[in-house]
Amino acid sequence: MKTKQLTLLLLANFLIIPTASALTGSSLLEYCKDVVEKNFTFHAGSCVSTIDTTRKVLDKYQTDIVGRENAVCFPNEVNSADGLAQLVEVVSKYLEDNPRSLGLEAWGLVVLALVESFPCNE
Repeated sequence: MKTKQLTLLLLANFLIIPTASALTGSSLLEYCKDVVEKNFTFHAGSCVSTIDTTRKVLDKYQTDIVGRENAVCFPNEVNSADGLAQLVEVVSKYLEDNPRSLGLEAWGLVVLALVESFPCNE
């Protein structure tokens, strides 16, 4: 049973990573428009999952990703549906305000948007 689970995890890893790294800011912005317009499509799910997964990784490994501790401090609400909607709005606005960066990988742009929008008060 453990071998089957490990095989599935490895397979999922190979299927997900190339897709996630190929997603650009332009595509993410289009996908997130579906969320904002409450069109719950596959693309809307891709928007939410890209942003939420990046947020979780950033929260746990921000020193490695940003290069310093306490670069970003998320409010507790981000773990709720309303909090996810706020993150989608924040990232969408960042993408709209930075059209020259839309050709870059989406996850990096999400990191930039979140660090800019949720700085820690030191």
